[in-house]
Amino acid sequence: MTQINTQSISYQSNDTTLHGHLAYDSSHNNKRPSILIVHEWWGQNDYVRSRAEQYAAQGYIACAIDLYGEGQTASTPDKAGALMTQAIQTLPTQGRAFFEAAMTQLQHHAMTDTTSLSAVGYCFGGTVVLEMARLGLQLHTVAALHPGSLATQTPLSSKISTQVLVYLGQDDPFIPSDQRQAFESEMNAAQANYEFIQYPETQHGFTVPEATERGQQFNLPLAYHKTSDHHSWDHLLQRLPQP
Repeated sequence: MTQINTQSISYQSNDTTLHGHLAYDSSHNNKRPSILIVHEWWGQNDYVRSRAEQYAAQGYIACAIDLYGEGQTASTPDKAGALMTQAIQTLPTQGRAFFEAAMTQLQHHAMTDTTSLSAVGYCFGGTVVLEMARLGLQLHTVAALHPGSLATQTPLSSKISTQVLVYLGQDDPFIPSDQRQAFESEMNAAQANYEFIQYPETQHGFTVPEATERGQQFNLPLAYHKTSDHHSWDHLLQRLPQP
């Protein structure tokens, strides 16, 4: 019988303390593929922690990580935007350091199969994991679900060896058509193994059950889409290393 164990963990990147939410099935001690989960612009909240537990129930060791530092979160778009903007500006440097600190933490866990580490990101987190693939980090798969941006701060100088998956709503106004086209051109030029799936009648935040309510509360183009959520979940599980 599956027994999902969760732990709040802390780890360091230079002088910054980072906080993670670790989840795994404790009913057996076998090594298993691992997944780093990067939060939306709201920070590491209940949503990404619940996603970590869902991946754990599928047989992975999963950790919802902290890309803002000190466990910072936001409850308003203004605060979330400020945190995200600062993080995006330092993605190739501080952001990479924060991400690699989480990688190291998970790789050292006794249950981790170190040959099959992947990363999944939602909204801001999708932008992060795409950038980590461009930076050449050793990841089996990166998956970006309704990423905040497909643009890069890291012009590619070599091929991308990581499998890249992007799930995006056709009606997501945060990603204009020229950015979508540029992304596909970039991936083709990098000879990447990638899939770019666009869902019809789907807006930003389509995997987040609270997205519709938040969109109405803050007058933002956010909406949950059950069909797109379920398809992206099933498709991603088929592409990840199998436990």
